[in-house]
Amino acid sequence: MAGDSEGADEYAFPSSSWSKRSKSPPWKHDYESGFNTGRGRPPQPGFAQYHDPRASPRSPVEAEAEARAMFDAYNARWSQISRTDPAVAWPTCDLSAAALLDWCSIPSRTIHKPSTTTWQNPWTAELVMKANTQAFFLRAFGLRPTYDEDDHRSRVTMGFARASKEQTQRLLNCLKKEYLRWHSDRLRHRNGSAGGYNEALVTDARARAVLHGIVELKHVCEERLRDGGEGWTFV
Repeated sequence: MAGDSEGADEYAFPSSSWSKRSKSPPWKHDYESGFNTGRGRPPQPGFAQYHDPRASPRSPVEAEAEARAMFDAYNARWSQISRTDPAVAWPTCDLSAAALLDWCSIPSRTIHKPSTTTWQNPWTAELVMKANTQAFFLRAFGLRPTYDEDDHRSRVTMGFARASKEQTQRLLNCLKKEYLRWHSDRLRHRNGSAGGYNEALVTDARARAVLHGIVELKHVCEERLRDGGEGWTFV
């Protein structure tokens, strides 16, 4: 039985323009280059994959096309599985859960900063997974994720850069469907042919982080639309 393909046509991508890539040091992420190469940054224990620092940077056009292709593959995978299949597609570059912990894909100035007695690094594994989830959907709709990092409060506020009201609404429509897709009431029924509920998937920290990332980004979209849709750079 074909699974979660409802509303797939409404995931069509809006037209978007990408600004000129910023000139930043090799250890910093280029916001417009999509899923980062992690150039010059060593792998951090406890996190997933490390990208080859020798990899060539992608152009904005290449990065946008890549993000769209990833999103298409993600939706195609969901349309192929049944409503009880536990092998879900994750919102990552290779559809794997492990890639949610790829901290090299996040353009942050504090993610690699060690905690001290006076400052606690807010970039927990859960926050990394939520950030990667949000970036996956934002880039698919031609939007740039942003991270407002408060060093004094050891807090990160995630959002996205300036977007039109139409872009924001289209993203919100997508997130409403993703919320249903990742809700625990649906995940618990993904137990294959076995009886009972799939509580392992429901309580999986990765699945919970995906849902929380979707909910938080959905709230950002709703708040922006209430305020007019186009006026903010950060949340």
